Amino acid sequence: MDQERFTDASKTRRNLRWTTIATVPCVLILLYLIAVQKINEAWVGIGIVAVIWALLAWRFKGVGTDGLPPQH
Repeated sequence: MDQERFTDASKTRRNLRWTTIATVPCVLILLYLIAVQKINEAWVGIGIVAVIWALLAWRFKGVGTDGLPPQH
């Protein structure tokens, strides 16, 4: 039986994986709008994605390699 599915490590990895799956296509579409369609307002979307990833980096700062916070 896989005991890891009950830990926060698996939840953290799952959430980061789905966040990546959701944001990468969005960034590619936004870059297409900027480069090909010349829609400069799409930079706002790039900024929003950057803010989301900055918040994720801040939230998971100090998380160990197992996806769990340091145990004290």
